[in-house]
Amino acid sequence: TAGFVQYVYQKAAGISLPRYATSQYKAGTKIAKADLKPGDIVFFQSTSLNPAIYIGNGQVVHVTLSNGVTITNMNTSTYWKDKYAGSVRVQ
Repeated sequence: TAGFVQYVYQKAAGISLPRYATSQYKAGTKIAKADLKPGDIVFFQSTSLNPAIYIGNGQVVHVTLSNGVTITNMNTSTYWKDKYAGSVRVQ
């Protein structure tokens, strides 16, 4: 999942991110959930820390084992809504 975020940031913005989610979380400036903008990285805590890219309107694009690359509404998803762990902005 972190590799997907790393790849997208490198290809779309020319930004090099660390390979692992915990390092990606430390690489950006922490922001409040209420201040999210498209392109911010949102982290969810399940069995491990899972990063996703915020795309607006409460939606994130991320990788899941069951669906591959998918879009999820982080505020209404029965699985992800209670797993929000934080957000960062990288530039």
